Amino acid sequence: MSEDEDCDGLPSIFVNSSGYDAGAFSIPSADELASQREREVENERKLKELRERLANDDDVTLARHDSSSSESDAALAAAVTVMSVDCALAAVAAGPPRHAPRAADLLAALARGLPAAARPLLEDSNVALRLPEVVASASALVAADDEPWTDDEVWALGALLAGAALAHDPAPRREALRALHTLLERRATAAQAHALGRMMLDALPAARTRLELSDALRAGGGPTCEALATLALDVALVDSLDPPARGRESLSRLAEAMGAGWARLAPELRYTTLQLLGRRLAVASEDEREARSRLLAPLAPSQIGHDTQAPEKLKVLVCASKLRLLFGTEK
Repeated sequence: MSEDEDCDGLPSIFVNSSGYDAGAFSIPSADELASQREREVENERKLKELRERLANDDDVTLARHDSSSSESDAALAAAVTVMSVDCALAAVAAGPPRHAPRAADLLAALARGLPAAARPLLEDSNVALRLPEVVASASALVAADDEPWTDDEVWALGALLAGAALAHDPAPRREALRALHTLLERRATAAQAHALGRMMLDALPAARTRLELSDALRAGGGPTCEALATLALDVALVDSLDPPARGRESLSRLAEAMGAGWARLAPELRYTTLQLLGRRLAVASEDEREARSRLLAPLAPSQIGHDTQAPEKLKVLVCASKLRLLFGTEK
């Protein structure tokens, strides 16, 4: 039997090896094991304290009320308390996951765009640390509750789920998207959904983030989500090309501003702007189609140049060419 057959492709095991081999296992020393055990004991103690503290409190449920504003606020606060405790119990023994910094930044930004009564859930520092568990709780709440939702409930849960969907963590992303779509299509009123969309877009000014939000809303969403996705594209394009038109977004108005807006657009923003424009043209209505030629005119090679040396400029040239081929009216 050969040496390769003896080892069966398994990594070697070294005891206290001074060298490092990514394909080998290393058995820790006795001191390291003792230190690890001490940390585990301390974590178990903290978990026990948290559970005892929770047991001494009155039972808190996620039952929601729509009979009065104060009862609704109390129900929302109860939901925040339950999620916070669940997060704390799970976070004691675990380090922050890789997605936590981005999730924390997103949730903090979204919280600043919400009314004060809707902020506590997003401001809880434990939420970003245990995002999958929080999303699971929020998803269950959205799926189970058919009662009318208040503004603050829609905005708090909607912003939380949107932040989770944008956090670049694959674990909660799919569930967060599904719950966000359910919330907007089945639980929220049209006015609540539109207000939430505006709040999120005001809180997330970066064109790239708005592009990601639009894609998240459109990925499997219904009419309400599609309308908000289009709004995200319009707001991002208007802020890039024609800021004074904010609040009066339309393709016709963008077409009027495209020439001057494109000329003064920072080079590093042009590729993202073309991505936004391509998505917007793809969902243009029949009434908006006449504006396409005016929107595409500044993207002609004679207007944007032929510099293929710089990678970023080459990306812009290729993307502009694709848009002209897909949406141009020339035969």
